[in-house]
Amino acid sequence: MVEDQEIAVDYDFSVVITTRNRPALFKRALASVLDQKNVTFQVVVINDGSLEEHRAAYKAIIEEAPTSVSFITLDHSLQGHGAYHALNQGILAAQAEYLAFLDDDDHWTDPDYLSTSLAALTEEVKQTQQQPDMLCALQVAVDHQGEETAELLWHGLNRDRFIKNPAQHSGFYYGRPEECVDKGIFCHANTLILRRQFILDIGAFDEDLRYEGDREIYLRAIDQGARVLINDRIVSKHYIPDPGKAETVTTQQSKLIKLQYQFRLYTNLHMNARTPLIRELARIGQGDVARHLSLFLKEQGKMKVAAHYARIALMVRFSLKWMIYTVYMTGVGLFASNK
Repeated sequence: MVEDQEIAVDYDFSVVITTRNRPALFKRALASVLDQKNVTFQVVVINDGSLEEHRAAYKAIIEEAPTSVSFITLDHSLQGHGAYHALNQGILAAQAEYLAFLDDDDHWTDPDYLSTSLAALTEEVKQTQQQPDMLCALQVAVDHQGEETAELLWHGLNRDRFIKNPAQHSGFYYGRPEECVDKGIFCHANTLILRRQFILDIGAFDEDLRYEGDREIYLRAIDQGARVLINDRIVSKHYIPDPGKAETVTTQQSKLIKLQYQFRLYTNLHMNARTPLIRELARIGQGDVARHLSLFLKEQGKMKVAAHYARIALMVRFSLKWMIYTVYMTGVGLFASNK
C-alpha cells in the first residue's frame, strides 16, 4: 500500500517518467514533455537503478534539465525494482493534483496535451461541481521500421462509441463504464491522467506485477467508480518491439511470463471486483488467457501444466471443441513426465 504525504500544490500537473538503462530514449521522452505549452507542470523522474555504464549519460541530462524536473535514483538491483514500484515512488513525490505518465521509450506528440486537458478539467468542475478522476487520450503505435499502424491505440478503441456522450468542452466525451471496457480496450499509461488522491485511495499501481500494470489500474479505476473523460486527440507515439526477434529463447520465456501476469491480473480482479461489469470482464479474461497459456505450454512440451490451464479455460467458457482438447490434454498429461 502506498501511503500519502503532505504536498504543496504548485503545478497544474505532475508528469511521472520511469527509466532504466535507456538514457538516449529517455532524453527524447523528457524533451516531449518539456515541449508542453501554456501550463505549469513538474516532471518527476524515477531512475530504477540503472547500470553504472549509463550513469554519465543520465548525469548529463540532469545537468541540462530545468529546475521543474526532479530526479530520484533508486538503489541498483539486478532486475530493477519494477516499473510499478518506480511509478508509485513518483506518485508520492508528485506535487500536483493531477498526474500524467510517460514510458521512457515512447514520447508525446501534442504540445497542447496538458493545456487542453487542464481546460477540460476546469470546465468540468465549473459545469458539474465534480472532479474527474481519470482522463484518457489516444496514441498511435509505431513498428520497428518506423511505420505508424492504422490502429489508434486505445487497444481496439472505436472512438465513435463515445461521441454520443459529449462533455461541455470541445473534443472531450464522458466515458461510461460499459463503453470504457468494451471488447477488452484499456488506456495505455502514456495517455492516462489520474487524480492523485483518487489513485492513492484505490491503492496505486500493483507492485507485484511486472507487466500489465496500466491495464490493471485502468480496470480497477473503472471498478471503483472513476469519473472518466475521453480526449479525442492523438497525443503520443508508442513504439512496438521488432516481431522478428520474437522466437528467441529469452523472448519466448518473456511471453510466458507476460501471460502468467495477465492470468494473475484477471484472477485477482475476478475475486476482488466490486461491480458485476468488471467481475464478468475479469472472468472472461481469465478464461481467454488460460486458453493462450494452455496452447503456448503445449508447444513448449509442458503437458501437465497445459492440461491444468485447459481445464480452467473450460470451466470459464464451455465449448465442445475445447472440451475435446481438454480431455485430450488431460490424458496426455497423465502419462507425461513432470512437465
